[in-house]
Amino acid sequence: MSPKQSKRREGGKTDVMKPKLDMGALLIESLKQAIDGLKGAGGKITVRTYEIPSPRRFTGRQVRGIRNTLGLSQALFAKLVGVSKKLVESWEGGTRVPSTMACRLLEAMHREPLKYVRVTRDERANARAAKAPAGKKRVA
Repeated sequence: MSPKQSKRREGGKTDVMKPKLDMGALLIESLKQAIDGLKGAGGKITVRTYEIPSPRRFTGRQVRGIRNTLGLSQALFAKLVGVSKKLVESWEGGTRVPSTMACRLLEAMHREPLKYVRVTRDERANARAAKAPAGKKRVA
């Protein structure tokens, strides 16, 4: 073994170093593997075909409906969706339509709105108080 192929470590153990392949040899080996793969040798190849349906398109009225269901202003809704407030205004006004990616998110929000907005305890208490019938105030 030549000095370049072995290396002495602490404790007297010797590691055998693999000789480096030059680029030409590496290229030839890769091409051989590719040819074997094309011939069917060297393992099984699995091919899958997926159909990804296009999301439904949303009108301005539907976008406003989702936003209202979530109880958000245009500014907060825009932040949630990751767009500008002006773009949300344009969607709702009908001058622009949501992109395919935005429609996928809107579709998910329409399906499960509670996943996207969390109501805090204070907000629930305020909502209950607002809905409660006006009664007599207790005087101490």
